[in-house]
Amino acid sequence: IHDPLQLVGNVAAKPASKQMEDTDSRVLEIGLGDQPGLAISSLRWPAQSLADYTVELWFKPSHFHHGAILCLVDDAIDAEGRSPHSLFLETGGPLPRSPFVTPPRSIRFVHRTPASNEYQVGTSVAASFEYTPRRWHHLVATKLGPQLLVYMNGKQIGEGHDASSLPANRHIILGQLFPDLVDRPFRGQIDEIALYSRAL
Repeated sequence: IHDPLQLVGNVAAKPASKQMEDTDSRVLEIGLGDQPGLAISSLRWPAQSLADYTVELWFKPSHFHHGAILCLVDDAIDAEGRSPHSLFLETGGPLPRSPFVTPPRSIRFVHRTPASNEYQVGTSVAASFEYTPRRWHHLVATKLGPQLLVYMNGKQIGEGHDASSLPANRHIILGQLFPDLVDRPFRGQIDEIALYSRAL
């Protein structure tokens, strides 16, 4: 994402390491304090609906928790102040949490067309691989036609099927499920987010 991010709450763009302090390289540090935080991109994506796409990023969770890493949301807001999702990537907490279907200590990739906040709507790809707190992980979610695939650290960890296309002009949210409502805040670091209008 090559555009300015609006940082809200407990979030900062910091050097990835002491060696990087004198460079322009920064990571998003989100919710590592008493309050949650999020980043909202001024960019809308995709420019047109997509049958194929890829979302790629690095994430470093502070601990096992149920947190939204990246979300694509609609303009609409429901009576509870929630924006419907077309896509999201999230971490699972240390224990199962009903009615959500993210496995404990794992990753979930959700593709929803039409956009919705109902957990029964869309296709949920739950990963079969645990993440490790306080370590960097490379995460890729891709759609090629009806096939949904999730990779972590170069290994395929989940698969699903959904023939629907991703709708155009979504808001990009990092670190929280909704732009104006605190829900499933991510706590940790996110870096090198890339969105592609094709399957990689």
